[in-house]
Amino acid sequence: MKRQLLFVTLISVFLLSSLTGCRSIRTTRKPTVETADVYQELLSSLAAEPSVTELTARVSFNLSGRKATGQIRMRRDRSVQIGVSVLGLLEVARVEFLPDKVVVMDRTSNRYAVCHYADLPLRNELGLDFNVIQAILWNRIFSPGVSADEMLSNIVLNETKALDGSPILRDRGYGYLFTVDRNNRLSITSNTVAGRGISVGYSDFKTVSKGFDYPMTFYVQIAATNAVSATLSFSSVSTEKGSWPDETGITSRMERVLIEELIESLEL
Repeated sequence: MKRQLLFVTLISVFLLSSLTGCRSIRTTRKPTVETADVYQELLSSLAAEPSVTELTARVSFNLSGRKATGQIRMRRDRSVQIGVSVLGLLEVARVEFLPDKVVVMDRTSNRYAVCHYADLPLRNELGLDFNVIQAILWNRIFSPGVSADEMLSNIVLNETKALDGSPILRDRGYGYLFTVDRNNRLSITSNTVAGRGISVGYSDFKTVSKGFDYPMTFYVQIAATNAVSATLSFSSVSTEKGSWPDETGITSRMERVLIEELIESLEL
């Protein structure tokens, strides 16, 4: 992939790179008949809002062999912030996902760009917006453009299971697939549209707050002009409420530029 962003993160690579394809999950075997009660209980559990409203963590990124460290901060329904640092000390780049926009910053050159969700690649095909992005990062199921109340009727049990027999749920609107592990936790989120898409695997779950297990490892596969794989490893996870702002202030020293121009400057 020609454009290798310094943002060695699942979402920023997906949104700000030119995607051309992704492998879909292989499935086999028809499921055994599941009772309505069991299915609804599973669906409700995966769709429920987490028991916490904030999460911060250190993150180690590995993007196709290129490594970096940084931090993620999430405040549900308000903000997702991902920063990348040099030697774990100096932040050099940041992407912020807010309900109405995406802000990308290059700290080293004091430049930034603002992108609206309507302008993102595959916005219409994949329904990308703030709610989808935060659901992926919070390890929840979702149905783009559908209210929380309607979501329960918009996600159905898929006709086939995963190779290991795990059930798969399917979003009827945009076709997202959600694979569930033996412990009824979301283990894979994926979607493919006309050869384009994304697959996110979750593993190494850890209880970070009472009643809330969070995956310590995200494994992402994106096939673009060249295939890209990224691993995000989380540590020092905290769910305590912090005083950080939802949106980082832009100083007068920072110059606003086009997103394409900023991406070029962030190549590894």
